[in-house]
Amino acid sequence: KIMKIFIFEDTAEEAEKAKIAAETAGHEAVVVDAVLRIALSDEELIATKTATEEEIPPPGPMGLLIFQMNQEAAKEPSFIINRERQIARDNIWKTMKEIVSLQSSGESVGIITDLMFRLKTGELTPSGLLIMSHAVSHGIPVCICTDCDRHGDDAGFIFDGYIQSIGDEAVFSFDSTKNWSNAVEDISKM
Repeated sequence: KIMKIFIFEDTAEEAEKAKIAAETAGHEAVVVDAVLRIALSDEELIATKTATEEEIPPPGPMGLLIFQMNQEAAKEPSFIINRERQIARDNIWKTMKEIVSLQSSGESVGIITDLMFRLKTGELTPSGLLIMSHAVSHGIPVCICTDCDRHGDDAGFIFDGYIQSIGDEAVFSFDSTKNWSNAVEDISKM
């Protein structure tokens, strides 16, 4: 059965490889651009700003004063960077809601997610676990596809502590060789 596979990957090169793997296997592939966007450097976010001053959240209880302060703050690089990352984060979760809705309407969907990517400013974190958890809670097939050492600090608890221990009963798949074709095959079997 043809599946619509959503790809959560923070590098364009790897996202393209995943897309090719899904399409080669006869599936439709959707790269979640918000994950790529949130990974951009501060300078790249400012240079490619998508938010406008009109998109500032509505004023709170202090009304006009807060709105005017926000308009001034919206011109500051730190505000632009944080706002752009917030928009990307919001778009990631809008995509997850879209995937759940598609699955609820009977469409065959699946997710391949990298393990380590940013959901906020700062260090890489195992954000793919959040994507996986949300997918599993809705019965959506998901594979974490990463280049992290499956026995190392970032991924060891997933592989050694769960996948290897529980075997065929695992509710998601895990590929630590960043082999997108294997990931596509895994979720196609779920």
